[in-house]
Amino acid sequence: MKPLIERVILNSDSDVEYPFQGDPYVPTRTENPYHIAVDPFPGYAHNYEQVIEEAHHVESRFPVGINVFYHCLMHEMVWRSNGAADLTGNEGWVALSGKRIPIHPAITRSLVAHEYGHIVYRFIHRRAGQDFINQYLSIRQIDYFDSLRPRSWHMNFEEIAVNDFRILVCGRESEYWPHNCPHPFEVIELRDFWKKLKRNHGG
Repeated sequence: MKPLIERVILNSDSDVEYPFQGDPYVPTRTENPYHIAVDPFPGYAHNYEQVIEEAHHVESRFPVGINVFYHCLMHEMVWRSNGAADLTGNEGWVALSGKRIPIHPAITRSLVAHEYGHIVYRFIHRRAGQDFINQYLSIRQIDYFDSLRPRSWHMNFEEIAVNDFRILVCGRESEYWPHNCPHPFEVIELRDFWKKLKRNHGG
C-alpha cells in the first residue's frame, strides 16, 4: 500500500477541470478516476494535517488492505453534502467537500470516520453479500431503506451502519446521532458484531 502522505491530497484550484459541457470537476487519484463535480467558487479545505491524522486513526481501527485516497477539496461539491466515498476496482476514494467558511475540527473528525465507513461497508458487502445486510438489519431491528429522497438521508440503512462504525469502531463524535433509530450505545449486540466483522474482514 502507498503511505498516507501519498494518499491524502490537498486539491488546489489547478486541479479543477473545466469541461466544455457539464460541471467543473476534480478527478480522483485512483487508477480509474472518478470525476467529483464541484462549484468553482473558491472555498476552504479541511485541515490537511488533521485529515492525515484522522485517516491514520480510522484505517488502524479497521484496515481493509487497499489504497484509499482522501481528497481535501478547496471547492464545494455540487451535491451539497459534506463528503462522498466509493470503491473503484481494488481502490477507494474519499472526497471531503470544501466549504465557503473555515471547517470546524469536529466536522473533520466526524466526516473522515463517516466517509471511510462507506469504504468499509462496501468492502464488507462486496465480500459477504446480502448475509451481511440481513444480519445487520436483524441486530438493528430496522427495515432496509436505501433511498436518498429529500429529508430521507437519516433513514438510509447504509448511512446508519456507517455512523455506527464512526461511533463504535472509530470512537468519533458519539453525541452526533441524526437518525430515528436507537443510538449504537443502546444496541448491545452491535459492538460485538463490529468486532466480528473486523476479525473476518479487517486486513
